[in-house]
Amino acid sequence: MNVYQKTFKLILAGNINVPAMINVIIRATLQARSDTQNSQLTFRQVHIFHTEQSLQALTASSVSWQEALGRYSISSTSLVHHVTKIEDSNVDRFRDLVEQLRTIVNPIDNAQNYIDLTGGISSLKSILAVFAYVLDIENIYSLEIVFSSDLATRNKQASLYYHELEQQDVSMLFILLPKMGKQRK
Repeated sequence: MNVYQKTFKLILAGNINVPAMINVIIRATLQARSDTQNSQLTFRQVHIFHTEQSLQALTASSVSWQEALGRYSISSTSLVHHVTKIEDSNVDRFRDLVEQLRTIVNPIDNAQNYIDLTGGISSLKSILAVFAYVLDIENIYSLEIVFSSDLATRNKQASLYYHELEQQDVSMLFILLPKMGKQRK
């Protein structure tokens, strides 16, 4: 099947550090473009599983995150927001997330799914990892950024968007995590 007939979806946990969350979306898009050798590819849907705090951080921040996405021709309208309540019991939260994930990853869609496990709260990342395992998803990534050892510089770097980190020659690796399901061919 031609890769251009597929749709592409990204699933990630929200983060109260808005630049960190946006940087993951940018880097995952660059990875998908590299994987397909299509410099125009964008994710049809970017599903972000927020806590109430991460959604509030995104909506309360300025348009700078939208401008950062725009630098890479990523539309903010492709972002689909899901909210999980931290105070819900683990069982209720798990059921809710699984139901939402089930509707996102639909085998009829013929979608190429990417999952990022970089940011967000541990329980969300754990659920995404289990979900990736159960569905045998191959594209599981984590964005690793090597920040300065100087605390003041480190704090400044943590608030920068992807293009700003590149300008400062900050080392960034988008690591393909080992497939958790069946062995890769």
